[in-house]
Order: sequence, then structure tokens, then C-alpha cells
Amino acid sequence: MNDLISVITDKCVGCGACVRVCPAPEANVFKFLEGGRRVVEVNDDKCIACGKCLHACQHNARDYEDDIEKFFKAIRDKRVVLLVSPAIKTAFPETWNQILRWIKQEGVYAIYDMSIGGDICTWATLRSFEQGKIKNAIASHCPPVVNYITTYRPDLVNELSPVYGPAACAAVYIRTYLKVNYSVAVLTPCVGAKSDMGDSNLIDFVITFKRLEEHLSRKRVHFQKAADAVLNYDFEGEPGVLGSIMIRPSGLRDNLWVRNPDLNISSGDGVQSVYDDIIEYGATPDHVHPALYDGMSCEYGCSRGPGMDWDVSRFEINRILHEMELEARSRRKTGIMNGPDKQFKQFDDIFNIKSFMRTYKAEKAEEKPALSELNPAFESMGKTTEESRKINCGACGNKTCRDMAESIFRGCNIPDNCIMFAQSTLNGNHREMTVRYSEISDIAGKVGDFATKLLADIENIYASLYNIDDSNRQSQSRSSIVRDILSKIIGFCENSEYIDENNLPILVSTLEKLQTAMESLNYIIDESAANSTTIKEAMQEVADATTELNVMVHEMLDTTESKY
Repeated sequence: MNDLISVITDKCVGCGACVRVCPAPEANVFKFLEGGRRVVEVNDDKCIACGKCLHACQHNARDYEDDIEKFFKAIRDKRVVLLVSPAIKTAFPETWNQILRWIKQEGVYAIYDMSIGGDICTWATLRSFEQGKIKNAIASHCPPVVNYITTYRPDLVNELSPVYGPAACAAVYIRTYLKVNYSVAVLTPCVGAKSDMGDSNLIDFVITFKRLEEHLSRKRVHFQKAADAVLNYDFEGEPGVLGSIMIRPSGLRDNLWVRNPDLNISSGDGVQSVYDDIIEYGATPDHVHPALYDGMSCEYGCSRGPGMDWDVSRFEINRILHEMELEARSRRKTGIMNGPDKQFKQFDDIFNIKSFMRTYKAEKAEEKPALSELNPAFESMGKTTEESRKINCGACGNKTCRDMAESIFRGCNIPDNCIMFAQSTLNGNHREMTVRYSEISDIAGKVGDFATKLLADIENIYASLYNIDDSNRQSQSRSSIVRDILSKIIGFCENSEYIDENNLPILVSTLEKLQTAMESLNYIIDESAANSTTIKEAMQEVADATTELNVMVHEMLDTTESKY
């Protein structure tokens, strides 16, 4: 339906702020990009172009399209007339007159006051009530409200007022009654203004205040701020009167009450109110409906629309709107003793009311899924009990848990955005981490014990190796002594013809030395053998401990894989 709102994917962080302010339940779709990054895209078929997401996004990831470049190119090549919303006074309170004069100098053929369209809209609505063409209706001058009903509440399409909104009424007035057969552009705070025209093609270009301001900045066009705001501009054609207050909340209601204070009219503004009102309107019987429900999607109405910067305070806006109304009332003309409205009498003489009527094309309504179809969505959020399915905290951006389940069912949302799911997952992860920490601590203790034992065995091995090395050196020394003694004995025996009492003590002494040397050598050899046995035992213990540690680590890995 609308391809006006777009997403700058590189800037989107998937925070969901756009979802929380959007009144259209299927306009935003959570998606995961390659690499797992989460973003929120726009479903053009379900977007109602209310523009709430433009100011809600803190990452500048939402943008919109208008016809600013096409407009300025067109005014160089052909004749274009411009319709200006009275909200220009709240968008540029100190420079709006100068801006319009500059646009005229750039080549616009004529500039008209859209307030005249507000007056015509009020006249056509009032006459429709008087002629019985409308008994109960929802006002159709706010494009997002109309888009919401045709997209999400086709059962209420027949309740929409058949009268065009102010911009379209002004366009019909210019084209049909002033016979200005040129391209028509509108300067407006509404990003969805084109949909106000239905299928009529009354408007060729839509320019928003924000894009105009950016264009002026690129052109380095600056204006001197006036000391006092000027309320008037020399528009072409008939200027509007009370139609100027149509930009504020309840503007149509107040216009109608000036002419017929007995009409039963209800009103609302802002997404926190108007769309709930529409839902409630559809749930109540006809006999309790007001004659007219005057709803505007934007809080503060068109005086603070999405297609403008919000750098003017609300109190300043109220002041400007009040002055605009006082000035408009001073120009309103009636007969003697507050007789018939002379402007409306003129409209009666000139206009055919059918010229300002429109029809609506409703989108095919999707059937709501049955509760049984939503069970997988509920279960994906961890909501398995009736109580958990009725928490309705609203943190996900939906009013109820069922709405969230339907959003997941349609593929617009993901379970991760359910705060209860996030808490449940966090708690589950915490418990898992606690158990895992206990297991790891136990394993770490066992590993530490094995490491201590391995270190002791290794130190024992090193000591045994040192002793063996020392024993080897001692053995070598003792062997040399034994060898020397044996050499002496052999030499003594070879040189002695006989052994007598004189040389026998020498032999005995030599043999005693040999015995001592042999005992020492035997001790060293026995000690080396003992150390060799110690090494073998210690090495076996090291091997056994290493094997046990390896088995334990593999068991830990197998347990981890089974859990994750």
C-alpha cells in the first residue's frame, strides 16, 4: 500500500522502539541478517504511513520519501501550483512568509491556502449530515486513520466519512472550480498525504516541511527571523477562514460546532488514544456511536506532524494556534444576528457536494488465527500456562500476550522480544552456569590433585636420576680402587717366591682393602638398582595418573556436548 517509510539497515540495531510506538500491528517485521544481526524492516503492504517511527528511532534508521526533488525540477519545466498547509506557521513560525516568497521566486506558478480546503471539508460534512447522507461516521481527514481502517478494520470502511480531507478538497476546488489545469503540489507536515487522495490522482507532488528545510540548507538559503510572527500571506484565490484550525486536534469538531453545536461529536488524537477509540468504536453498537468521531493520528494534530522537525515547543504551538483561530474568527462573516455563514452560503451556490466525495478500497482482512494455532508461538516464548499467557506487560510492543503470539505466528516478531522469555532464558542460563561451575570446580580440584602427585613423582624421578648419576661416578671410582688392589696382589704374588710371616701381613692388609672396596662397590651397585626400581615405579605412576586424567577430561567433553 505505502512505500513511503524505509529502513536504513546499516543503522538499525533491532531495538524495537519503532514497534512500540507503531499502531499498525503488522507494519514492522523483525529479521536476522547474515551474521546474526537483528533489524526491523517495514512491510509496505501493512504500513499506514503514520510516521511515528521516524521520531521514535534514536539511531536515525528510519527515513521516508517525498517529492521534493521532483517538485523543484518540475517548476523549472512546467507550471505547478502549490497548496500550503496552515501548519507551516508552527513549522517555521518566524520565517514562513519569507519561505513562501522564495518558493514563488523559484518558479511556482501560484500558491494557495490549504485552509480553504478545510472550510470546504467542514461545509461538505455539515451538509451531508443535514441531507441525511451521513448518520454516523469516522472523519476521513487524517490519512493514517483512513489507512488503518482500510488495512486492519475493513469492517469499518463503510463508517468512514465520504468527504475528502482538506488537501483533496482544496485540490478539487482548484482543478474543478478555478479551472487551474496545472500540476498540483502540497506542502505539508504529513508523510502519508498522498493516500488522502484515494485513487483520484488529485495531487502530483507531496513536499514535507522537513525536506524543504533540508533543501534550503543545501542551497544555503537563510532567512532573517522576524521580530513578530506575521499571520498573513497574499495567497492566490479565496483564503481559508476557520479551516485553518483543522490542523489542530478536534479541529473538524470545533468547525462543525461553530455552525451546529447540537451535533454529537467525539474526538481523539495520538496513537495512544485514537486507534484504541477505533477498536472500541467497532465493538459498540450503532445506536451508541456519535454522529462523528474526529480522530487524528498525531498528538497535537497536523501542527506537529512527522514530516517536520519538533524544535518548536508545544506551548509555542498552542500560542500560534490560538492566534490563528482568533484571526480566522475575526474574518468569518455571518448575517444579521449571527445569521447563516456567508462563506458556506457561497459554497452552496457554487459547489456540487458530489465533487468532494470519495470512495474507499478496503484491503482483504486476514482471519485471526485460532488459539490452537498460536500454541507453538506461546511455547516458543516459554508460556505454557494460561496464567503466563495473560501477563500482558506490553514490553514487547504489543498490548497483550496473544497479540504478541499472533505477531510471531505471522512472522513479524520473534520470541526474544518477550521480556518473560528473556528472563526465563536468563534464569535458565544462570542455573545451567551454576551447575556447570560446580562440575568444573570439582574437575579442577581433581586435576589439581593429580598435578600435585605428578609433580611429586617427577621430583622423585629427578632425585633418583641424580642418585644414579652419583652412584655411577662412585662405582667408577671404587672399581678403579678394586682394580688397583687386584693389580698389587697379582704383582705381589708374582714377585714373592714364598709367603712368610714378614710378607703375610702385607697380603692380608691388601686383601682387607680389597674386601672394603668390594663392599663399597656392592653397596653402590645395590643403591643404583634400588634407584632404578624407584624410577620404574614412579614412571608407572605418572603414566597411570596421566591416563586417568585423560579419561576424565574426555568424559567432561562428552558431558558438555550432550548438554549443548
